Amino acid sequence: MLEPYEQIARNAAARLAATLGSELPQMTEKALDMPDARGVPDQYLDSATAINLASLVVSIASLVWSMCQDRPQKTSKSNRDVIQRRITLKVGRPDGVSVSQRDRIIEVVIDEAMKMEIP
Repeated sequence: MLEPYEQIARNAAARLAATLGSELPQMTEKALDMPDARGVPDQYLDSATAINLASLVVSIASLVWSMCQDRPQKTSKSNRDVIQRRITLKVGRPDGVSVSQRDRIIEVVIDEAMKMEIP
């Protein structure tokens, strides 16, 4: 069964492709299929930055979804701000990923998570 964070990651990657690279959705799929990105054979890696971005999207989606499930008022501005600050503090910044790219990924993933219905 598809985990909600996987759909959030896919949606976020599709939205971010225009600014972070058209290969992001494909690399996100690979990151979802192979959680240990370091184990991906070289022929699947378009670039180290692409896989780092994709892995970051998946990691952030998983964290955001987990936090959203813990917060009943998922649409309030204050909850979004709290989640954004917590994610920013929790996630690292992989090589080749700028602070602005990381922050944009966090923002888009939170937007996509807020669209999901919490069970």
